[in-house]
Amino acid sequence: MEQRVCGDIEKLILQAVEQTSEAILITDADGSIIYANRAFEETSGYDSDFLIGKNPSVMKNDGSHSAAFYKELWGTIKAGRKWHGRMFNRHKSGAVYTMDTDITPVKDKDGAVTHFISVRRDITRELQLEKQLVESQKLESLGLLAGQIAHDFNNMLTIILGSVELVLEDTKEGTIAHKLLSETLKTARHTAELTKQLLVFARRQETKPKKSCANDLIKEAELILKRLMPKNIDFLMDLETGLWDSNLEGTQFQQVLMNLAINAQDAMPGGGAMKLSTRNVSAGEDSPWPIPSGEYVLIQLQDTGTGIPQEILDKVFDPFFTTKPKGKGTGLGLSIVYGIVKQHQGEVLVDSVPGKGTTFRLFFPRVK
Repeated sequence: MEQRVCGDIEKLILQAVEQTSEAILITDADGSIIYANRAFEETSGYDSDFLIGKNPSVMKNDGSHSAAFYKELWGTIKAGRKWHGRMFNRHKSGAVYTMDTDITPVKDKDGAVTHFISVRRDITRELQLEKQLVESQKLESLGLLAGQIAHDFNNMLTIILGSVELVLEDTKEGTIAHKLLSETLKTARHTAELTKQLLVFARRQETKPKKSCANDLIKEAELILKRLMPKNIDFLMDLETGLWDSNLEGTQFQQVLMNLAINAQDAMPGGGAMKLSTRNVSAGEDSPWPIPSGEYVLIQLQDTGTGIPQEILDKVFDPFFTTKPKGKGTGLGLSIVYGIVKQHQGEVLVDSVPGKGTTFRLFFPRVK
């Protein structure tokens, strides 16, 4: 009876280990794998038949950890102590993922270490969401500052514009004074336009989004988008039939498209292709995008341009950040894109490979 109960418990434990969401790996004292549960197979991309007998280093991502890191890890567990930390592994597909890892030595009755059991949790998406939150908070702070500056500018510009216009009316055309005042008025109006753009980034301009289909708004802007592109750039569209509705303010949404199109054009001085596509997507635990769970309308714009270096990728939405020569750009184009999308309760992601191109993804919540 007791033997049967023990057998039932062992069977239950094995089932529990197989069905848990935590990735579990067991090795012998030399580090050779003797067991990997289903969650570990799913996380690593390798099946048990491949893993058995191999060292966990088959999943090692070269360059992620130093020799000192592994020395400390092995020194800890071989001494019979538990090790906890984060490890960067390489999936069978080549993708790098981050694991929150516990490695516990298993000892025999004499206290000798016979095996190691590793319990791991994939925290890649969690870290991506944390990074998105930090970036969002940083841009929110910049937005508040920009908004206050723009508000003060607006007040001063209203007085300047009004005064210059009044004086200009009383100044004879063709005189030097009239010419200088006209230039002053032109500059002041240009400054007012920049101030408007800052207010968009800071989300201080009132918007009235309404239930809309992004495909319809894209088609309305199609002719203008095509005219923006020089002859050496192919403009392609792939709009999903039956696209879900979302809350959009038409003018601002189309401004987002224009800004992204201009950005793509600038990235392809030698020509190339720009593709604008729409999709219905759902985000969740298994989503490839670090965004909150839910249903979204995805607007994706890809170019085959020069790409953005990884070291500045996190800065592209910062106001006044630009890689263009002095005088060639305000550095507000992508900041405005970010501000408008966030004002619509959406998400913005950017991926880029230098020399191959850039992809911007805009996620607008579905409205039923």
